[in-house]
Amino acid sequence: MSDSKYLQVKLKFSPVLPGREVALAYLSGNGFDMFEEEGDDILIAYAKDSEWDEGGYKKTLSSLREFAELEVEESWVKSENWN
Repeated sequence: MSDSKYLQVKLKFSPVLPGREVALAYLSGNGFDMFEEEGDDILIAYAKDSEWDEGGYKKTLSSLREFAELEVEESWVKSENWN
């Protein structure tokens, strides 16, 4: 069993487009490699603690605010088998 943790980020966009699609591209470049959608306006992204780029992530949030109003919730979750 791995002791890895993942940063879980819930992003709520208003308007949803193009913010959600831009977020997928930007976050993928900052160590986030798992994504899921919750409803029509929330994107949940996960990055392994050893792989995410904090500086790039903060710049991404700033850039995303140019596309949409953005609500952000961050939490750390333990690694589990998501298959």
